[in-house]
Amino acid sequence: MKSWKLQQLEKDLVKIVNNTLRSEIQEIVNPGGETLYLVPGVK
Repeated sequence: MKSWKLQQLEKDLVKIVNNTLRSEIQEIVNPGGETLYLVPGVK
């Protein structure tokens, strides 16, 4: 994998984690076309 792809992936992951911590639902579409949702909850 090219380094620029890893850098972009890292930025995306940081953004997703930060948004989830702010209690926002995150939608993620993987390369296979599946849509995943991260829904913040209480442990």
